[in-house]
Amino acid sequence: MRKMKNRLSILIAVLVMVSMTGTSVLAYDDVQPAEDPAGTVVNEQEEGVIDEIEEPGVVDEEIQAEPEEDEMYLTEGKGTDISSAVIDSIPDQKYTGSPIEPAVTVKVGTTTLIEGTDYKLGFANNTNPGTATVTVTGMGTEDAGYYGSCNATFTIAAAEPETLQPVKKLTVLPGNGCFKLTWTPVKGADSYYIERRYAGSKKVNRTRKTDAKETKACAWENAYKINDKKTYQFTIYAMKNGKKSKGTKSAKVKTVRRMVISVVLKQNVGSLKAGKRYNTLGFGSGHFRIKKGKKTYYVSRLKTKSRKANYNPNGKYSRDAVEFFMNGGSTWAKGTGYIKKRKVKAKGNYLIWVNSYNQHVYLLKKKSKKWECIDDWKCSMGQKDTPSPTGHKKIIKKMRHRPGHGAPFWNFITWTSKGHTGTALHGIQPSARSSWLKSLGKLASHGCIRNPDEKAEWIMDHCNMGTMVIIY
Repeated sequence: MRKMKNRLSILIAVLVMVSMTGTSVLAYDDVQPAEDPAGTVVNEQEEGVIDEIEEPGVVDEEIQAEPEEDEMYLTEGKGTDISSAVIDSIPDQKYTGSPIEPAVTVKVGTTTLIEGTDYKLGFANNTNPGTATVTVTGMGTEDAGYYGSCNATFTIAAAEPETLQPVKKLTVLPGNGCFKLTWTPVKGADSYYIERRYAGSKKVNRTRKTDAKETKACAWENAYKINDKKTYQFTIYAMKNGKKSKGTKSAKVKTVRRMVISVVLKQNVGSLKAGKRYNTLGFGSGHFRIKKGKKTYYVSRLKTKSRKANYNPNGKYSRDAVEFFMNGGSTWAKGTGYIKKRKVKAKGNYLIWVNSYNQHVYLLKKKSKKWECIDDWKCSMGQKDTPSPTGHKKIIKKMRHRPGHGAPFWNFITWTSKGHTGTALHGIQPSARSSWLKSLGKLASHGCIRNPDEKAEWIMDHCNMGTMVIIY
C-alpha cells in the first residue's frame, strides 16, 4: 500500500511540472523504448525504477502516512476511580453526646489523597454508641481527578460510668412546718436521694428523691410528718442512672420551736384533772392556754403550781432561716411562711419576732413584699413563774423613761391605764446593769422583755406605733 501511494505522489508531481513547462504529456503506453544492442528491453515501471526517481520539491519526510486501523486509540477517560481506595483503620472513638467526625487517611496505590482537594467526607450514625460509617466521595470526574466513592466504619464506645463526687455542702433551714434543703450541685448528677432520721439514730425514717427541677434545692414539708419536738439529721446522695455517689453530706437541724411551760393543776378545770401536768400553749392576761382535744382552756396562774420551762438559752437561727420561717415562699413551699399561714397583718416597715425558745429578738424589714432579717440579739423574757405574754402583739405606747423604774426606752405591747403598767420591750436597769447583761438569753424578768439599751432605743426611734411584735 505504501509503494502505491508513493507512485501516485510522484505521478502527480510529474503532471504538475509538465503543465507548468508546456510539455505534452504522453501515456506510459506511448513511450517508445530505445533499442537495446543486446535485444533486451527494460520496463522501468515493472522493475520499480520509478521508485528511485527523485522529483524536485518532494521530500520523503514530509509525506504523512495514515495510521493503521489497529494503531488508533481514544484520548478520553483520564480520571481515577477511588471505589477500591484503601482507608486506613480508624481508632475507636469515645461517646461525647455530639456528632463525631474523626480524620481519615485515604490512599490510591502509594498516593495519599488530600481531603477537600481530592475527596470530601460524609458521616452516618456518628453520635450514639455503636458502629458509625464514613463515606469518601471523590471530587473529580471520569475525565480528570478522583471520582467514585468508598466507605469505612468505626466504633463509638459507650462512655464509662462517671464517678460522682459527693455533695460538698448541705444547708437545711427550718420553716413553719417544713424544711428547706439547699446543696452544692454535683456535675453529672441527674437527681439526688435524701434520707432523714432523728438525730443520733441510725434508722432512716423517711426518704425522698428529687425531681428534674430540684437541682440544688428542695422542700421537706408536713406531708413527711415533721415533729416540731425533734431534731433531724438529713443525708444527701448525688445520683446518676439510679446509682448513688460514694460520699455524702449530712446536716442536723431543729425545727423552729417556742418555749413550752408545763404546769400542774391545783384543781380540776373542765376535763383537765387536778394533780396532772399539762403543757401550755402560751401565756396572756394572767392565764395559761391549755389545749385538750379540740377545746382550749384558759387556766389562771393562781390555779397552777410546779411550773417548768422548756427552752434553749444558747440557740440561734441564721437570718436566712428567719426569713424562710417568716416568708416561706417558693414554688415548692407555698403557704408555709408563718406570716401567711397565721394570717398576720403586719403594718409599717418593720416586724419584730421574739423567739421564746432561744430567747432571741429578730428584727425584720419589709422589702419587695417580703420580710428581710436585718438584725438580731439576745433578750430575757419572764421567768417560768412570771412568764411574758405570747402571741401577736403591737407596740401601743412608748416611754423613754418610766417613772419609778430606772430602765430606759419602754416600748409597751400591753398597757393598763388604770394601773399604769404593762409589758414592754425595754433597756437595762443601770443599778443592776452587770447582772442584767449576763442574764440576756435566759428567763430573768418579771414579764417584760429585756434588751440591750441600744436595741431598745432603736426600736423606739424607728418602729412606729402599731408595729407587729410576734412572741412565739
